[in-house]
Amino acid sequence: MALPANNKYRNYYEWKRDPEKRKLPEGSAPDRGRNERMALSPFGLPFGADDRVTISVSKRSKDNLEAMGGAILYNLLTTAPAGSAKLAGFVPAKAILAKRLASPRTVSATANRITGRAYKTNTGDSYTMPFGRESGTSTEFEAQSEIIAAQQENHVISFTPERRRSI
Repeated sequence: MALPANNKYRNYYEWKRDPEKRKLPEGSAPDRGRNERMALSPFGLPFGADDRVTISVSKRSKDNLEAMGGAILYNLLTTAPAGSAKLAGFVPAKAILAKRLASPRTVSATANRITGRAYKTNTGDSYTMPFGRESGTSTEFEAQSEIIAAQQENHVISFTPERRRSI
């Protein structure tokens, strides 16, 4: 028994068999814009006004910084001071904020290109924002709690920890 032409399983089977169908269309990734330089105080290093580390943030995230709570909430300096430098192997702690939609489950206008089924989502645009230490005694968990308290009503929030890779 053959499946109907518009059946999601048949569409997936045909996509799996044909390598040409698996190629992604050009321009499928969102435009992040150029990276912008900012500075923060890492959690894993001594705290001081002169101990700032230069980091890169996408222009898209920096443009939405004020709408996401502002630089003070994330303990960021929007312009890197003269004494700050990029730290090799350093990856800052990051908050990933996805905007909550008005209805709990929304059917997207975009359909899956393989099965043809519409996407269902409860979040809108998302932004990744690095965050740093506020004072010499503040911890990463305390900074996360402040971000959650300020943004949880309008955003779904997840975090990635700060890390430093050896090179």
